[in-house]
Amino acid sequence: MNRDQVNEQLRNVTRDWLNSDSVQKRLKSTEGLYSDVFVPGISEYYAEAVGRRILLFGQEARNFYFDNDNSLERIQDWVICYAMSQIDQTRMISAGQDSQDLPREKLNKSPFWSLFRKIVQQGWHPAWSNLDKFHRFEPESRKTIPLTGDDEVIFNSPVRKDEKTLVQKEIEIVKPDVIVFLVGPNYTKSLSIALRIEKKQLAAIRPTANAEGYCVRIDESLTKLSVPVYWTYHPAYILRSKKKGMSLDDLVEHIISGAKVE
Repeated sequence: MNRDQVNEQLRNVTRDWLNSDSVQKRLKSTEGLYSDVFVPGISEYYAEAVGRRILLFGQEARNFYFDNDNSLERIQDWVICYAMSQIDQTRMISAGQDSQDLPREKLNKSPFWSLFRKIVQQGWHPAWSNLDKFHRFEPESRKTIPLTGDDEVIFNSPVRKDEKTLVQKEIEIVKPDVIVFLVGPNYTKSLSIALRIEKKQLAAIRPTANAEGYCVRIDESLTKLSVPVYWTYHPAYILRSKKKGMSLDDLVEHIISGAKVE
């Protein structure tokens, strides 16, 4: 896998989607209320990890802003470098290296990045994406506001008839060995649109907040993909639900055990 080619393809499909009539019409209808677009990218670690690539879809990148040159290249570079900094710190800490040798970005101890590091520690390599490529925000405080239902429909739908969605195109380009949607059942409608699965079919298998059902596998007959696709809660919710038997360590073990390792 050629990292530069993959990242260029990701920028191209994002640019095509971003410039589409439906997306532009929505953004301009309430101009100034949306963040910059999130642009995923892969690291060299991911490119070289044959048989051990995991594509993680979070909900949205909260407080995601760029104030100067908002080029897709610059945004993607930041996304890749931030994820790389978390991977490098994981390796350096495990090796006992001094703190002054760590990358410039601080170790992010949020539940999402804790899960990210746990996956890396198991010898797998995640790529970071989000189901929602934007979030809304309050103009004065710049506080993150979730997208509306109409936003979710427009942004996750194909921009042309009989075309794949942006999420489907990302998966096709990145070629993961495992896919995990960390979005919980509240995103059933958005996920069904993004994966082009009937909402009723997806709702019937949605994750439930207990030890047995908080991570479910979406059958290949629904996803039309040849790799395992898991749907679970956001890591923050899982950590808050320890009393219900939910755990990040168990989640990682469950996901990896269901993958085919070459």
